Amino acid sequence: MGLPIDAATQVQAHRADLAPRVQSWTDVIRKAEDGHVIWPLRSPHVLMNFYTLTANLGRSCATSFGDLIDSRTGQQVFEQLRAVSRHMDEAFYTMDPIAILDELSQSGRYHLAPLVYLYKGYANDGYRANRISFTDMPVLGRNGPLGSALGGTGIAISAKTGHPELCTEFALWPAGVECQSGLYVNTNGQPGNARAWSNPAVNASVLDAYYNTRLTHETA
Repeated sequence: MGLPIDAATQVQAHRADLAPRVQSWTDVIRKAEDGHVIWPLRSPHVLMNFYTLTANLGRSCATSFGDLIDSRTGQQVFEQLRAVSRHMDEAFYTMDPIAILDELSQSGRYHLAPLVYLYKGYANDGYRANRISFTDMPVLGRNGPLGSALGGTGIAISAKTGHPELCTEFALWPAGVECQSGLYVNTNGQPGNARAWSNPAVNASVLDAYYNTRLTHETA
C-alpha cells in the first residue's frame, strides 16, 4: 500500500518580475533565441522532457515491451528539444532542477525554465533573492498542458510489517487533508492532497503555485 504525500510534475517556472509566463513551445524557442531560457538538461531530467512532450502531443511513450515511441513522433520531439537546447549553455547539461532554480532566482539574465519539477520553496518569500512563479507547462500539442512526467513522493506500508493496522493509521495521517493543509505545509512540506492544493491559505505563501499548476498536475 502507498499514499501520495508530495506532488510534483514538470511545470513552467518563471521570474514574473522580469517577464510574463509563456503559453506555447514556440514561445519557449523564441525566449531561448533571446538567451533568456535556463533548463535542467542533466540526466534523467532531459529524458523526462522527452516523455513530457511526446505525451503532450497525444502520443505517450510505451509502458510495455516494444518500441518506446514511433520514430516520427520521436524525431518531432527531438527537433523541438534541439530548437531550444542549441541555445543553452553547456553548463546546463550538468545541472539538475535545484541548480537551475537557484540560478533562475538569483540571475537577472534568465526569465524562464520551461519544464522543471515544482519545488515550492522557490516561490516562498525570502527563500532566495527573487521569488519564482510556477504555472502550467507550455504546450507543444493542441490539448492544453497535459502529459507532464509525474514525480513526487509517497509513503508506503511494507507487506511484511507485523503491525499493518498501526502503520495504516500512521500513513493516513500525513496524507490526510488536516495534516497536509496544516502541519505539513507549515513545516515547509509540499502537499500531495488535492484538498490542500485547493486551500487559499496553502496557496497564499507560494504565489498560488498550486492553483496555477493544478491542470498540469491533474493531467500528468
